[in-house]
Amino acid sequence: FLVLDEPTNHLDTDAREVLEQTLDDFDGTILAVSHDRYFINRIADRIIEITDEGVAEYLGNYDDYLERKNSFAAAAETDSELSKTELERRRKREREESERQAEKARRVRILESDIAFIEQEILAAEVALADPDLFSNKENAARTAKRYKELQTKLEDKMAEWERAAYEV
Repeated sequence: FLVLDEPTNHLDTDAREVLEQTLDDFDGTILAVSHDRYFINRIADRIIEITDEGVAEYLGNYDDYLERKNSFAAAAETDSELSKTELERRRKREREESERQAEKARRVRILESDIAFIEQEILAAEVALADPDLFSNKENAARTAKRYKELQTKLEDKMAEWERAAYEV
């Protein structure tokens, strides 16, 4: 978990590029506070806005955030014509949709973690299969080969599931 406060301040172009590439390669969570819109657009996949009215979450980068804010502003103009009940229903639907999108994104992250774990297991099985001593015991060799094949199938299934889930986000 990285917490960054204005990370691009005082950096030249080369240093910015190195920072952005490093953050792209980072597998954990990054909380970045920045006024640098280009940086936010490049790194962020979720924007959290904190205002006097509360906290709002927007999935996507900074451009996506601006688009949603502009659509909310346009909707707010027509909201004055809506009844209070209809306005509450609309806000509830928007909140539920945001929660569904967040759940889909969470599912993608879980699948990515599962895939990484399976890939590690496959690597361990490959190392075991490369050991000539394994084949001195036919049962162990057969068991390891079977496990390797099962892991390959499991990886293919998880990758297909991840592909479907990522497409929905």
